[in-house]
Amino acid sequence: MPDVVLTPKQARKLVMDALVGAGASRDNVGFLADGIIDTEVSGLAGHGFYWLQFYCSHVKSVRSPAFSGL
Repeated sequence: MPDVVLTPKQARKLVMDALVGAGASRDNVGFLADGIIDTEVSGLAGHGFYWLQFYCSHVKSVRSPAFSGL
């Protein structure tokens, strides 16, 4: 499969949508999304999108008040 190239704005939307889809509050995930995108743009690929799957899994499993807005 060919590489997918996203603009930082597109990537941020993808990250935000994934976290919100996992159950997080959109109001609370902006800083995390920015951090993920910043690491990718900085060339630290193993520290950005790689971890998104784990963050989403964590939100789904514990529904942390820090993320869910409860």
